[in-house]
Amino acid sequence: LDITTETIFDYGKVEDKNYLVLFHLSVLASLFIPLGNIILPLIMWFNKKEKISGLKTLGANVINFQILLTIVTYVSLMSYVFIKINHVEGYSWLVIVSLMTYVLNVILPIVLGLSTHKSNTIKYYPKLIPFIRA
Repeated sequence: LDITTETIFDYGKVEDKNYLVLFHLSVLASLFIPLGNIILPLIMWFNKKEKISGLKTLGANVINFQILLTIVTYVSLMSYVFIKINHVEGYSWLVIVSLMTYVLNVILPIVLGLSTHKSNTIKYYPKLIPFIRA
């Protein structure tokens, strides 16, 4: 029949590149809402993952990366606070790690959103630890 399996599975789905770009940028909600980088994309993913082509895998990828980045950020920051309370010196690199992950969480969604908007392919975050499967 000259039909691929991807075509059959994507039947009824629409291609909405603007929604995918908005999905990438929804991570920036963490600038205003604590854990907004996980909550807002999770809501957007649950609402449209079966309706928009490519969102199912992109959503799982974004949420997995954001969970990992949030864990690293908060653990390094809380470790620094705990060490500082106990008056132990020499662990200022933990603040640098938490700031670097926070800056990465601002820059990476913008870069991936813009590159998804400019090209026809969906740009993904690095796949490190799969907390959620597509």
